[in-house]
Amino acid sequence: MAVPVITESSVFLDFCDAINKENPDFIAVDTEFARQSTYYPQLCLVQIATPNQAAIIDPLANNMDLSPLKEIFRNQSIIKIFHSGRQDLEIFWNTFKEVPYPIFDTQIAATFAGLGVGLSYDGLVQNLLGITIDKSSQHTNWAQRPLRDSQLTYALDDVLHLRTLYPILCQKLSDLNRLEWVIEECRTLEDKNVYNARLEHAWHRVGGSIKDWKVLSVLKDLAFWREEKAQAHNLPRAWLVEDKMLTTLSASLVTDISEFEDLFKKHRHEIKKLKLLPDLFECLQVSRSLISEDSPDREFRKTQMQEEMKQFLRTPLSLKFRDQVEDLRDLLAQSSLESGLPPHLIASRHDIESFVKDQRADNPILRSWRYDIFGKAALELLNTP
Repeated sequence: MAVPVITESSVFLDFCDAINKENPDFIAVDTEFARQSTYYPQLCLVQIATPNQAAIIDPLANNMDLSPLKEIFRNQSIIKIFHSGRQDLEIFWNTFKEVPYPIFDTQIAATFAGLGVGLSYDGLVQNLLGITIDKSSQHTNWAQRPLRDSQLTYALDDVLHLRTLYPILCQKLSDLNRLEWVIEECRTLEDKNVYNARLEHAWHRVGGSIKDWKVLSVLKDLAFWREEKAQAHNLPRAWLVEDKMLTTLSASLVTDISEFEDLFKKHRHEIKKLKLLPDLFECLQVSRSLISEDSPDREFRKTQMQEEMKQFLRTPLSLKFRDQVEDLRDLLAQSSLESGLPPHLIASRHDIESFVKDQRADNPILRSWRYDIFGKAALELLNTP
């Protein structure tokens, strides 16, 4: 049977009007996209299902206007159901500069329901519905046209199963008194700062150990430059400059443009095709000048980078703190065993290390359900003479 696909803006508007009139308790949402050769994911399909209707929307057809979705996404009485929805939500942020809300993520729900950590969509469908997903269309190039009916059926089934899974998961969570926990956890996905990456934090994506504030200062500028250019040209970061090259440049002393260009000879970089090497070299030189011995900006940069290293890079703990961290990790393991939740979901290593240094009220350990199953006992442990 042919799967109907909405390819006209007027038809999509009618579909959204019908959803608004229905005003359902929830809608299931999924997307298909392509990202192999671009910085921003290319939205190729949007699938939506309410309790009473479902459709595939083709954003690539006829300059499709997706703006009618915004009213639905803003409607607080309609819960938006996703599975592992981070990438879907990123796409909607890029499209509308806003994030749908409220959100219910079935992967998060499955974890709290004791069904497994990071459970895949097909694993969840198999577990709760007894249905085996046909994965033959899993690696489809969703930007190609036309799509086969089997591919469209695969895409639509995603939201048809999601709308069936939602009430089942809600019941399981209610039985465990954890539904509110999941709702709270899903609110983190509604934070636009999750998707609106700041250029000055681009260096966080670059791996490697950094112990010198001067190296970090240069790396931060180079990563900023790469992120800005990758966005401007809509290219993957690594297609311009790989992480390893950024770290090499940050610590290198190359001062000659020819020597600098030689570093890129053995690599296939879009940076050469776009003739951006001189621009990157200038960025490198300016960055170094800011930390030179005679630079008026040196001390400011030094203080700024040292603060960033404290905030974002792990620093050695004192013996006392190390012992307390180990005690808390033992307590965390016990809390995980008793609750059936993975340790990293209850408290990260950063949360614990921050906690032993300063029991600030804004530490996640001391809020909501985490306080109940771990934070309260953690406070008692640290405050026991």
